[in-house]
Amino acid sequence: MLGLLVFVITLLLSSCFAETEVLHLAPTTLSPGDQFGYFTAASGNLLVVTAPYTNSSTGAAYVFNCTSPASCVQTQILTASDGAVNDTFGYTVAVSGSLVVIGALKANLQGAAYVFDCSDPTACAWQSTITLENGMPSDQLSYYAFAYDTWVFLGAPGRNNFSGEAILYDCSDPMNCTVETSLTSPDSSPGDWFGSCTGLYGWLAVVGAEGKNNFDGSAYAYNCSNSSACTLIATLNPVGINGGAFGAFFFVFDNIIYLTAAFNFNTTGATFIYNCSDSSSSTSPTTACPLVSTLQPPDLAVGDQFGAFVVAYEEVLVVCAQYQNEGRGAAYVFDCSDASNCTQTNYLNASDASAGAYFGFTLAITDTYIVATAPFADANRGEMYTYWENQTSTAP
Repeated sequence: MLGLLVFVITLLLSSCFAETEVLHLAPTTLSPGDQFGYFTAASGNLLVVTAPYTNSSTGAAYVFNCTSPASCVQTQILTASDGAVNDTFGYTVAVSGSLVVIGALKANLQGAAYVFDCSDPTACAWQSTITLENGMPSDQLSYYAFAYDTWVFLGAPGRNNFSGEAILYDCSDPMNCTVETSLTSPDSSPGDWFGSCTGLYGWLAVVGAEGKNNFDGSAYAYNCSNSSACTLIATLNPVGINGGAFGAFFFVFDNIIYLTAAFNFNTTGATFIYNCSDSSSSTSPTTACPLVSTLQPPDLAVGDQFGAFVVAYEEVLVVCAQYQNEGRGAAYVFDCSDASNCTQTNYLNASDASAGAYFGFTLAITDTYIVATAPFADANRGEMYTYWENQTSTAP
């Protein structure tokens, strides 16, 4: 009887918020295995969705002009002019204004990032290609990419026997992106995977090291007011992670860090919220950026991996649970106007959800719309779904 009661409560909690998509889209040119939706990013009307395994893993990225979540029009397909089989162009993507950066994790076995100007979303133009000086096989440059204003923050977690590195580039001239600073873990050791995730907002930079302490994971917050000499202000690794790969994914917005541990709590997952608003002048790595909240929706189950991807815009936070319901997946939307007391406002899923599609594998958000992808849907062709950013669902 108790088991039945828990099941009924779970269904009621989800139905109170459940909302289906405004738009469901997949380019007609896709083939099985392309994995459209492997990564996505957006800024204003500009949306980029990647398919890194298309054309024998040479890779491609699809550009959309989204005037609303109900109207996303494909305008272009981007590829690398020097692309080769297995480069996986589109493994990551970052968008800031008209600046688009697309990672090719296996280019030249070292990784590379391609910089485009998409001032005209119908005619994005390649500007430059970022590579590592003295790059080595398995460096994995562009394992993760983040863009803020004209800054590009790339992770290379394979550097130095997987101790890892994160590199901040100044792309104010996108035809000549230059290294502003390079960061390594202050307590680095082989296998840390420092650079497995990167984030930047204003003065605050964050780097994840998901492999730290046998994949318990850790994250490091820096004050980059002086962008050429970033200063460590906080080491983030909450007690009790225990193999949760903390720092594998996070998002930074307005001095708030949303850090996840999808493999924690027996793969139920959790999201940890840190407030760095009063830390811009801090010099103490032990007191800056306090933990103010931990999110675990009550309907989560073992294996859901809540926090496998996360995005935020202003007060809106979106966290996926892509393994929920036999891999059909879902995404939870929160109002984090008060970061210490986020409240769930929505529960997103796909109207045609199928087991193993992994809806929510990646997410993107703007002030108008939310995008969730399912790269393993339809024989791994992949699909994307859009939702209103400010929609609050109510019980039917």
